[in-house]
This record gives sequence, structure tokens and C-alpha cells, in this order.
Amino acid sequence: MIAPKIWLQKYVNLSGISDKQFADKMTFAGNKVEAIHKTKGETVFEFEITSNRPDTLSIIGLAREAAAIFNKNLKLPKIPVIKKLN
Repeated sequence: MIAPKIWLQKYVNLSGISDKQFADKMTFAGNKVEAIHKTKGETVFEFEITSNRPDTLSIIGLAREAAAIFNKNLKLPKIPVIKKLN
């Protein structure tokens, strides 16, 4: 799975954490970072998601894992409330 760092940072503050440190700790926790790509000045992580970790099959899932690993707050998106129609 490809995960741009800028997308992850919408949900967890990764400032002060180098790309290598992020990749090493995520890999150690069971979310293997296979490669780190730089494209147009942006960092993109390539994760190998195993079948026993379906919770990390989304950007928010990976951000949740990173928040736990680095002891950071997770910022979840606001979900709009839809009023029930009669």
C-alpha cells in the first residue's frame, strides 16, 4: 500500500520524526515499510500490509498505528450528522 506522508500528517503530527525513524519503528511494530520514495519533494511510504492487519488497510488505520507508536494524538475527521428523513 502506498501512503504519502502528507496524507498521514492530516491525522497524526509526524514533525521531528525522520522518514527513516518512522519506517524503522513502523516496521518493528509489524507494519513493514518496504520502500521510501521521494517524488516532487514529497515522501511516500510503501507498506506491506499482511493479512492479519486489516486495521492498517487505510490511511487513518496507518495514522492510528503511528500515533500509538510515537505517543502522538490522533486527529480523526469530523463525520457529518445526517438528519433522519420522515
